Amino acid sequence: TGGVHCFVDEHKANGRIFPKFGATARVARKSRFYVTNVALPTAVFSGLAFTLFAAQPSEPMERLSVAFTLLLTMAAYKITVAGMIPQVSYETLLDQFL
Repeated sequence: TGGVHCFVDEHKANGRIFPKFGATARVARKSRFYVTNVALPTAVFSGLAFTLFAAQPSEPMERLSVAFTLLLTMAAYKITVAGMIPQVSYETLLDQFL
């Protein structure tokens, strides 16, 4: 179900009749690119956060090292992804996900 629907009508205001034209279009983006190149790697990075629990509690520096590395990785990835997605003036669902 796609395509463009156009309509012509009249608009009455102040005792006068004005022509009215409208069009609606149904559009959709293919999300596979964003899922495979953005959402999947982000989910993997987030899942790697659980590796913090594999480090020995007696070695807090190792845990901090892994946590800081993941934080820097996510920050660098967000900067990289910002160049891949279209620039819009509003916040998208993808922006909220990242």
